Amino acid sequence: MDYYKQIRNITKDIPTTVVDFSIARDRTNPPTQASSNFITNKEQGDWAEDLIFRAINETSKNYVAVLDMVNLMI
Repeated sequence: MDYYKQIRNITKDIPTTVVDFSIARDRTNPPTQASSNFITNKEQGDWAEDLIFRAINETSKNYVAVLDMVNLMI
């Protein structure tokens, strides 16, 4: 049995309450390398910013880290 037939047989056993394969769906595009890198870098940057904010605010008596709301990207 080839791969395609194996997948078809497996998907036949999935209840329609979980996913209904008979419903038409828009074709999606996998992320490109550039967008994958951007998402990964953004997540790492967000993590690093949070770490620095917390480190400064939890340990410094002379400085307070604040969020730049003007340049904040949501």
